[in-house]
Amino acid sequence: MEEILLLAQGAFPEDAFRAFLRGLAIPFSSVRVEGRGASLLLEGKEASRLLSSFPAFSEDLSSPIAGVMGGEGNRLLAKLLPSALALLPGRISWGGEVILKAFSFGDLALLKDLSLLFRGVDPELLRTGETYLRANGRGDIASEALFLHRNTLLYRLNRFHEETGLDLRKEQDAFLFALYLGLGS
Repeated sequence: MEEILLLAQGAFPEDAFRAFLRGLAIPFSSVRVEGRGASLLLEGKEASRLLSSFPAFSEDLSSPIAGVMGGEGNRLLAKLLPSALALLPGRISWGGEVILKAFSFGDLALLKDLSLLFRGVDPELLRTGETYLRANGRGDIASEALFLHRNTLLYRLNRFHEETGLDLRKEQDAFLFALYLGLGS
């Protein structure tokens, strides 16, 4: 499941958004709207339809709206929303895209938020994640490099996901962890 968080400059246009979802035939029982924001949990296929149609929806609004998307449970998404609205209005962006855009403008404030995501995580899990990335997501190579049984590697990757909200088997989450390793650790 993918999680999408949306933020509007003013009040969130709930009625218009629900009508938009109905028009796309996306089930909207999973939508939660509160104040200036909304959150959705969607399957990958539904998320792709929303991503491709969202710019046209946002153009019809009187105030800017933007969103961030990531794996379900990614605790960093909410912290990225204000930056997404400021830097990438009218779009739903992956978390790493928002961070890279902020970095390109010299704003490294999100680096602190990214680093906080990994504070307190078992160093062995961080090492497992790093080895998995260096193996280009190949479990057989990573488990061999760590001298682990493949099932132990999978167990550790699942624990990494539980502790950080990032699933390293998803490209976007792996990219966020790679950013952390390259810039924040």
